[in-house]
Amino acid sequence: MSERSLETAAWTWVPPLAFAAVFLVLWATGANEAWFYRLNGWSEVTGPQLWAGITIFGDALVLLALALPILWYRPQWAWALLMAAIVTTVVTHTMKPWLALPRPAAVLGAEAITIIGPELRAKAMPSGHAAAALTLAGALVPAMKSRSARAAVLLFATLVAVSRVVVGAHWPMDVMAGALIGWLSGMIALRLMGDRTWMTNRVAVGILTLIFAGCAVALFFARTGYPGTYGIQVAVAIACLGFAALILRQAREPMTDA
Repeated sequence: MSERSLETAAWTWVPPLAFAAVFLVLWATGANEAWFYRLNGWSEVTGPQLWAGITIFGDALVLLALALPILWYRPQWAWALLMAAIVTTVVTHTMKPWLALPRPAAVLGAEAITIIGPELRAKAMPSGHAAAALTLAGALVPAMKSRSARAAVLLFATLVAVSRVVVGAHWPMDVMAGALIGWLSGMIALRLMGDRTWMTNRVAVGILTLIFAGCAVALFFARTGYPGTYGIQVAVAIACLGFAALILRQAREPMTDA
């Protein structure tokens, strides 16, 4: 196995193994609540606005809108992201009511913790926002070549996951479970989808563009409940719709013989 193959394998498998290991350690040691308090207190140092802004990047609409620049750059990755997002959504929304675990506000009391945004009390595990963020990372990081790009995407996705504890919405174990589900969904979708010719077909790309553009437009009307974040939603929507315009413009250009 070449050095590049080993590096790709490391970027592919180390993150999910780390998420699983942290989950098991928290479960085995009973440290879930203690680590919740540690992480939940971070906003006292940074202020709440930072984490409100970070956490909305785990919203499904934001995630799918961000697929537009990915679609413009590499359609195959965008297809993998869409397939992975569907799987992640089905898995998380099946597990949440089945497990029916209480969130921190229901166990510890809303007055005893820091809550930024809506007060959520039920269907704790797994964290949907963490799963969404790591779905994006899992579908991109293994395919990337640049170490700095890989690190940046993984770091930001992890921050989004951690933000769910900081805003008081989830336990650390919820976040690790969601992160593991999301990463595996993204990674497997990337492997299964591969590099198929139809993915770059004009009709296929056009359909995918309209789907993601619809998500971007929806951001103008969506209310996440997190204070001071609407401007971020609008900025993301406008930027991503700009990429949609670029994609559709390219699709209309006549093909020329080489």
